[in-house]
Amino acid sequence: ETTTIAENVALGSEGGGGLLNLGDGVPDSVEGRGVLRISRSTISQNVAQALGAPGGGIRNVSTVIEEFAGPKPALDVSYSTITLNSGVGGGISSAEGQVVLAHATIVGNSNTTSDGTGTGGVDIDGGTLQAIATIISQNQNVALFEPNYTGPAITGGMNFISQDDPQLGPLQNNGGLTLTMLPMAGSPLIDAGGERLLGQDV
Repeated sequence: ETTTIAENVALGSEGGGGLLNLGDGVPDSVEGRGVLRISRSTISQNVAQALGAPGGGIRNVSTVIEEFAGPKPALDVSYSTITLNSGVGGGISSAEGQVVLAHATIVGNSNTTSDGTGTGGVDIDGGTLQAIATIISQNQNVALFEPNYTGPAITGGMNFISQDDPQLGPLQNNGGLTLTMLPMAGSPLIDAGGERLLGQDV
């Protein structure tokens, strides 16, 4: 929580320029084994450098199944900014489990392969995606395929997933503990989101 992960380079083929979640998904007595939770953080300018390496910002290959509590997300990102990362799946690449995004901003990331795999923003090549009040926009795909999202149908709602300009300001200090990108005056994002995690300060 409230962490900045920036300007890292992953040299291996497993990728994950900023973060790599390799949880094995085996039920365990320790709650949350293999779960990667990111809250109120910024992940920026990270690179998965090896040829074909996935996940410039985040790579997830964890499937989490709790024996008694039922399935839980392998990757849970809330109130966080993921920007200016590059790899096969520039922002997030996930091969397993459920990914949950809530009030996340995923913009300006780049896909680095021209073979039609991956995408600039979020690439779900296994598992599922639930997104709530999340921005996935203005990402780039060098192959000129879908730049923002590839994967199964998204559950959730109140999202902005489009190449239309969300009219965000630059990544900068806006008074919080990490750098963020605020909507500018006239942005289509203003008053368009919802609430999650009631009881926490935003």
